[in-house]
Amino acid sequence: MPRRNWYRAGAFVCLTALSACVHSRRAAAPKIAPPARQASADELSGQIARQYQAVSDFKATVLLSATLGQLNGGPIKRYPAIRGYLLFRKPTDLRLIGLQPPFGNRVVDLVSNGRQFRLSLPSRKRFVIGQDDVKALSSNQLENIRPLHLRQAILPQPVDPATETATLEEPGQGAGYTLLLMRNSPRQDRRPARTLWIDGAKSHVARELIFDDAGKILTDARYSQWLEDDGVIFPRHIEIDRPREAYRLVIQIQKIEINHGLSSEMFVLEQPPGTQLEVLSDPGAPPQLDSAPR
Repeated sequence: MPRRNWYRAGAFVCLTALSACVHSRRAAAPKIAPPARQASADELSGQIARQYQAVSDFKATVLLSATLGQLNGGPIKRYPAIRGYLLFRKPTDLRLIGLQPPFGNRVVDLVSNGRQFRLSLPSRKRFVIGQDDVKALSSNQLENIRPLHLRQAILPQPVDPATETATLEEPGQGAGYTLLLMRNSPRQDRRPARTLWIDGAKSHVARELIFDDAGKILTDARYSQWLEDDGVIFPRHIEIDRPREAYRLVIQIQKIEINHGLSSEMFVLEQPPGTQLEVLSDPGAPPQLDSAPR
């Protein structure tokens, strides 16, 4: 099977084809509740840190849906939602399993350890290994989708004092709060590393923008349906836009188990016998393989 065909067949359910046309989304502040009282930047930063630190691992049953667009315009392809499982263990372990309806056969299995991902496509007898992040965009748009994008956005991360300084925008620019995380830099034209819109009533993050050094949006993540599971508040609905790679992913969590303990074996993916190995590298970069089996 030509390389482009097997990518199209399996990529959607494995984050290598979960893509979207982001230019249709405007960077407007989300509709969120006004604050009951005025909180400081430190208080809001502390609330975000507590929500993030309360989660050490989770296993979720999810519905995944996506739209694939073109970097320079053109047709948009929307994929129907499929059921699957999303596993995460701090600091970097991630696993995504996609199931083919109606019988629930496993059509994709993706594992990432924070440096490298391993992807099994059983029906295509393919096993793909690649780096977790892409440095240079490939002409094959599907090759630009990496697990790092998902890991960064599944839960808003706390302020890093070593690289970020939290400041609060003046009130009156909409309901809730707008928290700017500025880069710690001697430059006078400092740009934000991240911007977070926070619900004023419940202190939940409604939206997060992650920027590159030039101030361009890398990730636009939206969070809603924050509910308590196992004593931890977690969003049930997550939308992830990546303008640079032009994709959009929607995750609807149907069931979640938080902090039940996930073993290392749950994040190991061996190459199945009889499958063909493909090594996916950045354009112009030599292939790199981890010695670990995942």
